[in-house]
Amino acid sequence: MHTLLQIDDRLNVLAQEASQHVGSPYKHAGLGLFAGEKHSEISGGLAGSAGDIEFEIGYTFDEGSRNWRVPPWTVDSRIIIYCADRNLPAPTISCA
Repeated sequence: MHTLLQIDDRLNVLAQEASQHVGSPYKHAGLGLFAGEKHSEISGGLAGSAGDIEFEIGYTFDEGSRNWRVPPWTVDSRIIIYCADRNLPAPTISCA
């Protein structure tokens, strides 16, 4: 089982690897812990000029009981890519 410190360390390494792979700097944006009365989550990821890599670890919603529960944990992740058409004048963005 990974601790939050191990996850944090791994995200720093991932930021370096993503920077080398993409050729654009990435920075570990830090981990966030959001605690609520009925739902909590841990989120974090990388931010860079080429896009963001984000994740959230949270409770699983049980449809049968209509309640949040742990375990199992649910992991949602997304990669957001910023793209621009070089033929268009800045700051027009085109992701076609």
